[in-house]
Amino acid sequence: MKKVLLATTILGMTAGFAAAEITWTGEATAGFAQNGMKNGGKTSVVAAAAGKTANSTINPYASFKLAIAATGESDSGLTFGASTDITSGIAYAMANDDGFSGKAGTLGTPTIFVSGDFGKLSVKADGYKEYQDDSNEKYDVEYTHTIAGVSVGVRTDLHNDFAATKGKSSVKLGYTAGAIALNAAFDEVGNKWGVSAAYTMGAITATVGTDNASVSSLKLAYKGENGISGDIKAKSNNEVEANVGYTANGMTLGATVTAGTKIAGVDTNKWKVTASYDLGGGLSVEAGANYTDDAFLGAKMKF
Repeated sequence: MKKVLLATTILGMTAGFAAAEITWTGEATAGFAQNGMKNGGKTSVVAAAAGKTANSTINPYASFKLAIAATGESDSGLTFGASTDITSGIAYAMANDDGFSGKAGTLGTPTIFVSGDFGKLSVKADGYKEYQDDSNEKYDVEYTHTIAGVSVGVRTDLHNDFAATKGKSSVKLGYTAGAIALNAAFDEVGNKWGVSAAYTMGAITATVGTDNASVSSLKLAYKGENGISGDIKAKSNNEVEANVGYTANGMTLGATVTAGTKIAGVDTNKWKVTASYDLGGGLSVEAGANYTDDAFLGAKMKF
């Protein structure tokens, strides 16, 4: 990560500023990926643009993202800041549908915030999703605060350019006391809600939850100091999801299996496997495959 410290310059130019800092980080990815079309997979937009639709179509991807953040502090002790990113190229993220996305010099929506003893108030026009159902990303303002183990978050759409969320809000509440964590979320759009309770015993965490769709779940998660992690989640709709991971000596392996799911009314099992190896200095190689015949092999660089 590179940092540019502006405190000296700003102090020399304007007496009212105590300190300010601008930081930037970069991330690049490149490789080759096959976008499968089995079990609900879709033709890659990259392949479609080239007139190719076969499952075996392999396309290169190369992307670069520059993230920029600026922070400062007022004379009264308020912290303020802004962040954004610049993305270019063709990115790939293995997913159930088309994993390719093209961005030619795209400038991300900036986030502006002010925080203090009152909490944190942030503005990101049409940039926040709902807490319970993240299908709507049209919320503009977020307020968050945590005190004495109680946390609250509120997101509101004030932009008034999207009928479904116009004037609507999404709320989350949390409480943590020792090994116990309670959480609740409510979306005004569709009156969607969800509640959960978790208890941690050493390396094991048990979580129970339910939502407005009457889907209850029980999740057991394990994260040990031996590099092994995993969890299994059973839902009342007969869906079971299991994850397992292992990290050691720069190598990370992961696998996910979901049983009892339906795609287009047909029973199918979802699965995904991934692997990466850290070469040091911010360079790593990564690979993966999933149930739609997606597969990729590439490199990731962090600066």
